[in-house]
Amino acid sequence: LHTAYRRQRQMCIRDRVVGQEGMVIRAGSHGEGAVRFSIPVLGSDEWMYICREPVAVGDRVVVEDVSGNSLIVRPLDARFGAAD
Repeated sequence: LHTAYRRQRQMCIRDRVVGQEGMVIRAGSHGEGAVRFSIPVLGSDEWMYICREPVAVGDRVVVEDVSGNSLIVRPLDARFGAAD
């Protein structure tokens, strides 16, 4: 029962976050950093992120998923795995 509740809660969080757009405020060398949203997401305007593609401070990103306490993001101009 506890596991089912946890999954349902994670799904609700994911539904509220996926698609949100933010700006990279710290970019690490291993695809991790911090992103800021203009409107707080789930009570916070800054979140740690994980990104498979290189991003730099000032780049716009969009949330694709949630992994633990981090958001999985992609560069805003990357659609379906390829840049526009």
